[in-house]
Amino acid sequence: MNSTINLDELRAESQKVKFLEKDFEVGYIPCGAGIPILEAYNEVMQHQDEDGKQIFVDKTIGLISLFCSFTEPDFTAEFIKANASNFQVSSFFHLIAQSIIKNFGQGLSDEEIENMAKESKKKEIGLKQ
Repeated sequence: MNSTINLDELRAESQKVKFLEKDFEVGYIPCGAGIPILEAYNEVMQHQDEDGKQIFVDKTIGLISLFCSFTEPDFTAEFIKANASNFQVSSFFHLIAQSIIKNFGQGLSDEEIENMAKESKKKEIGLKQ
């Protein structure tokens, strides 16, 4: 009996977002981008509770720039700062955070993934203020 194991079924569902006139895939994170994006995300989260929100904002923009740069090298932090609103930045950060949770939450229970998503959303709200 021949059977095929379809590993493509393990890939997260595609979801695209338009950001500054370009389309980005946020449904899944390619393996080559995964570790740098996860490290940048962890760095952002380490600076969320600091008194000055500027470090948090700068790290958030850096994460978005890193994420975008895999397909759009011109999306530097300076470009994003000059062209995106705070709401666009915080919304895109939230989408990337959800993607990280989906892509790297394999093996976690649904409850753990839901709690991580809620925690990320709470922390992202601070960026809007």
